Amino acid sequence: MSEIIGIDFGTGFLTAAVVKDGIPECVRDSGGKTAFFPGDGGKGVAAWGTKDKPSTYLSAVSSIKREAVIGGKYPWLEGKVYYPVTLLTDMFNELKVLGESFLGKTISQVVICLPERLLGKQTEVVNEAAVRAGFEQVQTVADGVAAMHYYASCNQNRENILICDGGAGTFSVTLGSIKGGEIEKLYGNTEMFFGGLDFDTKIADRLAKEFATEYGINLYGLKGAMPRLYNAAEDARISLSSKHEAEIYLPQLAAKRSQIFDLYRKIGQGEMYELTYGYRLLILNMLRSFDISIPVRRVLLTGGLSYMPMVGECIREEFGNVSVEVFHVKEAQAMGAALYGTTIASRKERVFSRHRNEVREKNNYNHKKKIFKVLVTATMSAGKSTFINALIGKKVSKAENMACTDRILSFANSGGKISRTFESEDGTSVNFLGKLAEFDLVIKDSPGVNSSMERSHRDITRREIKQGDYDLLVYIINASQIGVNDDSYHMEFVREHAMGKPVLFLLNKIDCLNPEEEDLKGIIRRVRSYISSKGFKAPMICPVSAKVGFEVLSDEGELELEDQLERRRCKRLFKTFGIPQYYAQEFSQYCTDSEIENLHTLSGINYVAMIIMELCKGGKI
Repeated sequence: MSEIIGIDFGTGFLTAAVVKDGIPECVRDSGGKTAFFPGDGGKGVAAWGTKDKPSTYLSAVSSIKREAVIGGKYPWLEGKVYYPVTLLTDMFNELKVLGESFLGKTISQVVICLPERLLGKQTEVVNEAAVRAGFEQVQTVADGVAAMHYYASCNQNRENILICDGGAGTFSVTLGSIKGGEIEKLYGNTEMFFGGLDFDTKIADRLAKEFATEYGINLYGLKGAMPRLYNAAEDARISLSSKHEAEIYLPQLAAKRSQIFDLYRKIGQGEMYELTYGYRLLILNMLRSFDISIPVRRVLLTGGLSYMPMVGECIREEFGNVSVEVFHVKEAQAMGAALYGTTIASRKERVFSRHRNEVREKNNYNHKKKIFKVLVTATMSAGKSTFINALIGKKVSKAENMACTDRILSFANSGGKISRTFESEDGTSVNFLGKLAEFDLVIKDSPGVNSSMERSHRDITRREIKQGDYDLLVYIINASQIGVNDDSYHMEFVREHAMGKPVLFLLNKIDCLNPEEEDLKGIIRRVRSYISSKGFKAPMICPVSAKVGFEVLSDEGELELEDQLERRRCKRLFKTFGIPQYYAQEFSQYCTDSEIENLHTLSGINYVAMIIMELCKGGKI
């Protein structure tokens, strides 16, 4: 496994870390100091380089991150355009060289910490710079997730934690669960332009106006005056974390050659609260932005803003007496990124090794094994075709609110060993995606049995059920129409004529249910009682949303706001219903998927695919 470096791309500076002998450590230079590239906090232009190596560029890291990465613009500093890819390439390369010297090994992979909600286009400049810097593999990780990985490496407690990370330019909240040192991210959100430098700017701007009124001096017009005032404001903000009052002192300011003066003022916590009242509301809104019924056991404050009492007070106002801890390790994100990359790489190596063994076993297996056939049946508009599309991973069957299947349509996985001679009017070879991609599998779509326009549809489906040319029958029930007459009659027919074949019941359209009226357990109990009354013993029931599962796979580009809100609603709904927990309990021998942030998994489709996958291997239900 190649070596990995983690880089925290902060608004104020870049730091790096590696995992050395299983322990994350910050990259240090030959003098033992932490290696980093300083930014200017937006206050001017800062040079980077060393005494032995003259600065090649003048750059402000904050300008690169805020303007180029987040804003998509080129930084314009002192009348000159600086190309961010060039600047970042040199910075990443320098950290790579320092990291290799510190570690004594070649580094080919990098994990870079970035804000939570950045889009793919916004990270292009970062990825391109990393590749140019000589990294063969580039990954990004959210700031809060990286901090959580580092905290998890120091604490093996089993608990749900919320990390509030306030740096120089961004503020993020990340909710996760720690189990035996492993983390599972549940929620994350970031405010892109809200950090320490924004506090400092607000204080400095107010003081500059006051000094102009009191002394008649415009500090904005004095060279070097405002950077000094920004630094003084930052010092005052930090001091007010532990004191009721702080001093602002600017000595030896020269308005003219003949006029040199000192500026002095005190600022109190009350004034600080007045200046930052809007930010207080923003923090509260962010904490309230995730409607997840998961008890938070611990809140960790990281970054420079963790020292501000206001942040802790907002958290206590929202969560009550929850334990709030300041976890102020400046390089926590960089070290967490290195750990994250190492964990992912190790996991991939294990998966590759397991896959290699499976391939070896498969090659030794008789390739003339039986093709596994799945017949899907239901009343009209229960969602058969949509489910098939979601299961296969692409649109292969029509899905409309009317009778759209007038014959048995078969879809064979061309990714398996099935011959392409399967192609016919009623049979199509399709390259299955996802978990079923490598299995010799045929999915058969049947007409709805209650079409008022085509009575022959019922006869076609019934004939197929009687013939028994399938290994599994998937019976789909519309969750919003449980127990209607048409469904009741068809279920009785299936019980009498399914030739003893296993039946898997899908409770579809759970995205249409109201969790305030009934919880999932209650719904499942009612459905199980209904199915049992038709003569099925111990029915296996899978709650799914075929519509959501398929829509997630067919996304192209950035979603409209309305679609984003609907996705969030569905994710909250499925988590409220406890979909992962249900499958883990009812289908523990099949369902081991832990990607509960994946909406395709939360919709239940991935779990059904795992059940069918195990049946293809010879398992039973």
